[in-house]
Amino acid sequence: MTGVRPYVTGVRPYIPRVPLHFGVILNADLADLTRLVQQDEQLVHERILEAFRRFSETIGRYHGRVQELWRGALLAKLELASDAVMATLSFKSDYQEHLVKYKDAIQPKIKSKCHPGYSRHC
Repeated sequence: MTGVRPYVTGVRPYIPRVPLHFGVILNADLADLTRLVQQDEQLVHERILEAFRRFSETIGRYHGRVQELWRGALLAKLELASDAVMATLSFKSDYQEHLVKYKDAIQPKIKSKCHPGYSRHC
């Protein structure tokens, strides 16, 4: 059957239409994680969990939800870019005050980025 094109029947295959949703993906991770872990792995992990717990609460206050937490990274979804920015700024302000109580060199620094766009899976 040379030259036969199997999908040229005039009928398109059914492809379900999933609506697009606008949203903002917020990801955060830690600066210098390897260096910190070399100093005191257990203490670093405790502080990372505390930092991401605080960030998760802040994201929730701005109508977002955390999609995934994995080691030194957080991934969240928010509906509005302004909510993502405000959640980040609010967390950073609160977190700076929180870090003051630590008198040692193990102070995890959180880096975050916002990625607005459309998704079918939000």
